[in-house]
Amino acid sequence: MPLLKPGQPIRTTGNNLVGLWRPSFVKVDHRLFVHGGGGNVTNDLHVLNLCDMRWETIQVNKQP
Repeated sequence: MPLLKPGQPIRTTGNNLVGLWRPSFVKVDHRLFVHGGGGNVTNDLHVLNLCDMRWETIQVNKQP
């Protein structure tokens, strides 16, 4: 992956996130996990692979 310059937009693929306000972020190895967010309130969990810059949505099974 080429070096990024400040102020340049970052191009990603997959299910890009739009309209999340104040989600939680955690970086683990080469992945950036994003959970929740306001605006359109959600409990979704997304992950960005920082090697190929591809977004995925992780399906979480709700336990009773």
